[in-house]
Amino acid sequence: MTLNEEKDRMKVLAGLKTSTEVIEEGLLANIAAGLGLTLATFTSALAQTGNFDKLKYSDDKKQAIEQAMEDPAVQSKLKELGVPDNNIDRQIKHLKGKRITGYTTRTAHSDKDLQRFLKLGYHLTSVDRDIVIKTLTDTVPSEDVTSLPITLDENEAMFQSGKFQLQEQDISNIKHILDSLESSNSVLLNVSIISSTDGQRLSGNLKKSLTSLGYTPNNEGLSHARAETLEKALENLGVDKSIISEPKILFKDDGVIDQGYRYVIAILDVVQLKPAAPQVKTSTTQDVVPAYKLIKPVVKKHKRFRLGTGNTIIKHYHPAHTAVDKCFFPVPGK
Repeated sequence: MTLNEEKDRMKVLAGLKTSTEVIEEGLLANIAAGLGLTLATFTSALAQTGNFDKLKYSDDKKQAIEQAMEDPAVQSKLKELGVPDNNIDRQIKHLKGKRITGYTTRTAHSDKDLQRFLKLGYHLTSVDRDIVIKTLTDTVPSEDVTSLPITLDENEAMFQSGKFQLQEQDISNIKHILDSLESSNSVLLNVSIISSTDGQRLSGNLKKSLTSLGYTPNNEGLSHARAETLEKALENLGVDKSIISEPKILFKDDGVIDQGYRYVIAILDVVQLKPAAPQVKTSTTQDVVPAYKLIKPVVKKHKRFRLGTGNTIIKHYHPAHTAVDKCFFPVPGK
């Protein structure tokens, strides 16, 4: 038996019960069992069938509401919110003597919004799910990083010939460079020291000084002494020892004189941070939310305005035809 045939049968049975009052509860229970329904569901279906006929909606809208009332999800949600008949009785009473001019549809994404629309007289037509995609933007500060190698004493010798002690002016110059790094928002990452000597023979006093400090009394020992002197000076000026690499020692064999080979330098690996345009980062999220579809009829509204005579005129449509009737009546208090 098709759904429409079952509905027609329900209408006949409902009519029989109303007109003859001979159908007893036991007979209804047998019919319900034959249809695979409980007595309560069958009785409710009989009542709703009659109510659907009283709704003066278009066929497609009426069918949508009928199908919704057969949906267990819709029935459960309506029962939960205290509107088990889906506002059918309410709209039947509300629409008496009024003309439907259209329909309004809404989608609620929460139980709170659904309950609000039901209180306004909407019919729930389906219970579904929607995927809501949200785009999030975040602005973060940005900086440009510039590598800036700096060489100490690239053009001038820091150590006098035959000496391995730094002069006060040399220490002052190194301090000035380190201070400028801090003021320019730069970061010192690493220090590399290169100490080189040629093969010019050392004086007796220089050999004794190197030996007393634990260095070998030759040009190799002199290169080591100068490298360690510069390293200690940098540490005393605040440079972290962990970022100072092992010094590179260069020297010529004894007797080979080459002034271009006489130097001690320190290479500072520096990065400079400069403010840049902020970066805008976007991300998306997906949320699954309820989607309650609703519908409500729109009726022709009466228009009221006052006349100079103290009467009020109401324009309205008679349910039997479309002509405009005018009713005049005195305004209270006039």
